[in-house]
Amino acid sequence: MSICYVNPTFLVRRPVAELIGRLGKNHKVGLFVPKKLFRKFESKWHSDIGKAKVYAYSAVNIPFINFEWPIPITPMFFINLFRVFWSYDIVHMWTYFYLNSIFTLIYKIFARKTRLIMSCDTFPGYSFNPGFLTKVLFKVYTVLLGWFLFSVPNKIHLYGESMAKFALQAGVKQKKIAVVPTGINIEKFSKAKAIDMKSLGLEKNDFVVMYAGLVVPRKGIDVMLKVVKKLKQKNIKLLLVGEGPSKNKFEKMAEAMGIGKNVVFAGWRKDIPQIMKSADVLILPSRGEGLPGIVMEAMASGLPVVASDIPCIPDLIQDNVSGFLCPMDDVGCFAKKVVEAKKLSDRIKKNASNKIKNFRWEKLIGKYKEMYSK
Repeated sequence: MSICYVNPTFLVRRPVAELIGRLGKNHKVGLFVPKKLFRKFESKWHSDIGKAKVYAYSAVNIPFINFEWPIPITPMFFINLFRVFWSYDIVHMWTYFYLNSIFTLIYKIFARKTRLIMSCDTFPGYSFNPGFLTKVLFKVYTVLLGWFLFSVPNKIHLYGESMAKFALQAGVKQKKIAVVPTGINIEKFSKAKAIDMKSLGLEKNDFVVMYAGLVVPRKGIDVMLKVVKKLKQKNIKLLLVGEGPSKNKFEKMAEAMGIGKNVVFAGWRKDIPQIMKSADVLILPSRGEGLPGIVMEAMASGLPVVASDIPCIPDLIQDNVSGFLCPMDDVGCFAKKVVEAKKLSDRIKKNASNKIKNFRWEKLIGKYKEMYSK
C-alpha cells in the first residue's frame, strides 16, 4: 500500500504528520504540500515528516484575509500533483475549499485507479458560523459545487459522529461517510516534565490559562481576552502559544483592554508537552473545530480543559466529567468554568486520562488502513 497526503496549508496538520510517522514505517508515503515563495519546505515542527517523500510547490497567501489560503504560483504544482496520482495507490486530502483541493478532485477524475479519501474536519456554514458574509459564500459554493466536491472522493472522512449530520446537510451521501477519529501519542504528553515558566515571563504563583494553535478569530481569541479581563483580579495570565495572521490585532486588543501585562504571546514552540505540564487550565472557546488535537493533548497531559460545546468536542469531553463545556461566545460561562477547572482538577484529570486512552494511535491506525483498503 502506498499513500500520499495532500496538506492544504503551509503548516502541516498534526494528523497528517502523525499518520506519516506511523504508516511510513511499513508503507510508501508521500506529502504534497505548499511552501512559501523562495523558501525551503519547513518540516521542523513535525519530525515524522522525514519518513515521507515530499512534493512541494511554491505558493503565496491571499493578502488581507485572516486565514491561510495558499495560491500555487509555479507549474511544479501541476507537475507534482500528476506525479502523486500516478505514483500512489491512495491519495488522502484534507477539506474541499482550498484551491489545491479542487485540483486534486479534478485529477482524480482522470486517475480512476487511485483511491481518494477526503477528510472534512469542518463544514463552514453548516457546522459553524464563520461570519455572515463568509457563511453565505461558503453555502453558495457548497450548493453550486457540492455535487462535484462530494461525489468524486471514494470516501468522505469525518473525525466524529457529531459531524455526520452537518455532512449530510452539506450534501454528502451517507454511503460515502467514514468516521474515524484522529489519534494521539499519550506517552509524549503524560510523561513530559514541567518547565520553568519564568522563561515565558510567568511567575510561580500565576494562574496560567493556556491556548496553543493558530491565532485567528475562529479560535475565539477575543473570548479568551474577555475572560482574562473578567478574572484579572485573580492573578490570571493567558499564555497564547502559536502564530497567525491576526496576532498583531489581538496584541493591540489586549493593550486596549488594559490586560497587556496579563497576556503572553509566546509564538510557535516545540515544548508544548512541557508547557502543558506547567499550566493550570487549557481554554478553547473555538467557533469551529474538527477533533481538536490540542484538547486531546491536554487530556493526556492531565491539564483540565474548558472548551466550546460545538461539534466534535463533545466526542472528547463530557461536561463536568472529563472537562468543561460552554456555549460558544459565552464569556461568563468560560470565566466561571476556568475557575472551577482549577478547583476540580484532580477528578477531571482522572476521568480525562481514562477517556483519552480510547484515542491511542495504536487503537486507531488499523481503522485508517481499513478505510484506505476498502
